[in-house]
Formats: sequence, C-alpha cells, structure tokens
Amino acid sequence: SSGINAEYGGRAGLINKYFEASNENVVRETPENALKQDFINLAACSLIHLPKLDQKSDSVRIKLIDMADKIVSFDPEFILKTALFTRRVLNIRVTANFLLALAAYNKECRRYVKKYYTETVMLPSDWIDVAELYTSLGDKNIGFSALPVCLRKAMIKKFPTFDEYQVGKYNKKPKKKSKAEEEEDVDDDEK
Repeated sequence: SSGINAEYGGRAGLINKYFEASNENVVRETPENALKQDFINLAACSLIHLPKLDQKSDSVRIKLIDMADKIVSFDPEFILKTALFTRRVLNIRVTANFLLALAAYNKECRRYVKKYYTETVMLPSDWIDVAELYTSLGDKNIGFSALPVCLRKAMIKKFPTFDEYQVGKYNKKPKKKSKAEEEEDVDDDEK
C-alpha cells in the first residue's frame, strides 16, 4: 500500500500525524480540535459499544453524523482521516466503513474518497459493507441503491487489488459442478 502509508510514513507516522503537537508537545485547545478529538473518541468507543450503524436509530450513528456535519464545515478531509485511522490503527471495521460511506454521502468530503478508500478498505467484505452502509444513509439525490460517482470509481480502483482467494471467500453463489463430479453423484445415487 503506497499512497497514504507512504505519505504518513506507515502506521507510526499515521499515529504521529493525528496527534501532532506544537514545539512544546502541547496541543493547542480550540473548539475545532476538541470536536475532532471527541469524534475520534466516539469512533474508538464503537469497539466497546458495538453499534449497529446500518440502523438509522442507532445512537452512535446519530452522534457520528452530527459531529461529522460540524467537522465538515472546517475540515472535510478529517472524516476520511478518521476512517483510515479507525481501520488501520484501531482495527475497527464497521465504524471505518461507515465513515467512508458518510464521506461519500457528504458533498464536501467526496473529493477525498478516492484518496482514502483504497487504503482503508482491506477486505472484500469491507468493500461490500461501505456500499450497503451508503444506501442506509438514504441519498435522495440519486436513485435507490445507486452510488455516487466518487464511490463507484474508488470501488472500481480497489477491486483488482483483492486476490482470487479473498474474492472467492466472499462468493456466496455455489460453484457449478464439473461433468466428472455430476457423474460421480449419479453413480453414488445408483448404489
């Protein structure tokens, strides 16, 4: 994974990027920084609370959306940075996937989706989950079960990075039997 990991210097660099301090190693407290910290804390606490982010009535989902709406007004990229941090450092899949879906839903964040999607989504199940979570947001500007262009492009870019085993593991359709296997089944039935 080159893009984001190279930019931030791997996992340790990513952590340092999030918690950059001034020369005195003291983070200056501003309302914006406090809101960002609360947002990260809420994402991290989702490991304990096990939210059902696909349900509109989930309290964690409601809080994440509310806080994200406020953060987007001054730092739209931060939603995606938090998704990446949540998935790669905290290893929390569902919240990271929800934040990706929420970013794709929010017009101000869409320009950053392609940059962060490939590094945040690690499994084919994540790939699918982001799309399902997006549809749970109920975007009235596009048709039911449709996805915005930025998300479709990011998904198309990511899909070839999965190997055959990863994709096969999530294939729910049963394989067609070969003629030899079908003949074996017939022979077994005759016995």
